[in-house]
Amino acid sequence: SRAVVRGAVAAAVALGGLDALLASALPARLPFLFSADPAVAAALRETAPYLGAALLVHGLSSAAEGTMLATRDAGVLGALYAVDAAAAVAAFVAVAARAGPPAAVWRVFLGYQIARCAQFALRVATTALRRPRAPAVPSG
Repeated sequence: SRAVVRGAVAAAVALGGLDALLASALPARLPFLFSADPAVAAALRETAPYLGAALLVHGLSSAAEGTMLATRDAGVLGALYAVDAAAAVAAFVAVAARAGPPAAVWRVFLGYQIARCAQFALRVATTALRRPRAPAVPSG
């Protein structure tokens, strides 16, 4: 139902927001928790915003993905997974070929999450939320 989808999105924003906040704040503000190496600390600070943003968007894409599974749209979901995985691998190979910095890897992951979220949300909006509501079953 639409109420369930709204609840899933609200939970994704709340929990994804908390996850994003912690995942970006810890490496940015407390890099020594992960390594004493100054170069690693600098890389953690540089990548933290991308990590946080990716995790925020991941929560939303997970909510849309769950809606697709609940509405028996696994065929389309599987096809999107295949396309997205191929695109992400190609992007990671390009970053590796250029010997890109760690932040480039997290930018690719953020782009992957944004693409998934947009695809899944569009699919839910154009299918699951447009289905007619089932008639109420009288109790009695």
